[in-house]
Parts: sequence; structure tokens; C-alpha cells
Amino acid sequence: AVVNVKKSGGTSHSDMTLINHYASCDRKELLRELELIDPTVIVCGYTISSLNIIMGETIKDYQHPNPNLYYQTTLNGHGVIVLDYYHPSNRYPAVMNYYGLVGAYQQALIHGGIENRKKFLTFMSETLVFIRLLGIIKPKEGGVLCLI
Repeated sequence: AVVNVKKSGGTSHSDMTLINHYASCDRKELLRELELIDPTVIVCGYTISSLNIIMGETIKDYQHPNPNLYYQTTLNGHGVIVLDYYHPSNRYPAVMNYYGLVGAYQQALIHGGIENRKKFLTFMSETLVFIRLLGIIKPKEGGVLCLI
């Protein structure tokens, strides 16, 4: 699933001040959208500051950011891994994006204390949705990955 914080057309460059303004104004609706999607993994296209606003909590502390690009939060009573990654429309090669994303998730598993094989397998299935956005391969059905 994809959640667009700013629900109108844009350009090739985004103004984070404006996106965060939309996140603040539409916070309740965007949070409800996330609750309905009920993701196990959220990939932010470098919009984690907007997710901080939507969730009403500090997921990424900008004074002490994680160099491995992953964070954790709770939604609907379960843990959610949050990856602070490039926007899918960036200009890096798709294969580079794939390995970077999977590497960030691997670091979340290793260092975040999440040792649930089912979560890993679910994420790998969900990653197919992200890969489809990057144009590498077609996804299989199932999985809940949320791009913000």
C-alpha cells in the first residue's frame, strides 16, 4: 500500500515544510489510513519527519539518528519496523535501491532485537511490492508494506 501525505500533484522536488504541513493538517485521517493498512514494515521516502507528526511520537530522533536507517514503532498493538529510505522515484539504479532497502531491514533484524522468522519472510514478500515500484519484477500477492 502507498500512503501519500500530500494528496495533490507534485514536481520532481518536494518541499518537506509543505509535506509536514499536510501531515499536521491531515494527521487523524493519515493515522487512520495507516491503522487500516496495518503494516508490519513502513518505508519512508525520506519522509520520516512526517511519520513522526502522523504517529504523534518521535520515531526518528534527529539528534541521534540511526546510521542503519531503521527505527521501530507500534501500531494496532504490534511492532512495526520503519525504514528511513530513499523515495522510490529517486534516480539511483533499481538494483541498488533493492539491496539498500534489504540491507536496512537486515540491520533492523540484527540490531533491533527482532528475531521473528515470520516477520522476515513477510517482509521479503512485501519487498516485492517495493521492487515492483522500482520496476525490477512483479510482486506476488499478499504482504503489507506501506510506503510513505
